[in-house]
Parts: sequence; C-alpha cells; structure tokens
Amino acid sequence: SSSPAAPTAALAPTSSSGDAGEPSISSPHELTEWVESLLDNLQTRFDRMDRAAAERLDEMGKRLDRLEAGVEAMI
Repeated sequence: SSSPAAPTAALAPTSSSGDAGEPSISSPHELTEWVESLLDNLQTRFDRMDRAAAERLDEMGKRLDRLEAGVEAMI
C-alpha cells in the first residue's frame, strides 16, 4: 500500500539534533499548512481503512449467507 504524500518540501522534517521526526516550522502560516497536510493525510488513511473494513464485512456477510444456505440444505 502506498503512503499519502508527505507535507510540503519546505516543511520537511529536519532538526539540528538529527531527529528526523520533528518538522522545521518557522512561522504560524507554515504550522497551519503542516497541520492541514497532516489532517488531510490522516483523513485519506481513515477513508481507505473504512472502505477496507466495509468490504471485509460485506464479504463476511456473503460467506455467512452461503454457509447458512448450505446448512439449511443439509437439514
């Protein structure tokens, strides 16, 4: 699976301590852009997981229906 796009290059994670987990943000505007990008990425991931879960539940329901029909046919 592919990961959503990272925040803009201007906000790419950098740090003088070598920790690549903290973005280099120098203004409120950059922070706003970074947070919006992060929220968009999270929403995309949530939507993808939601669709996958719904598809799995639908498939499970179909399997249960077939199983029930098979059991009823044996009785």
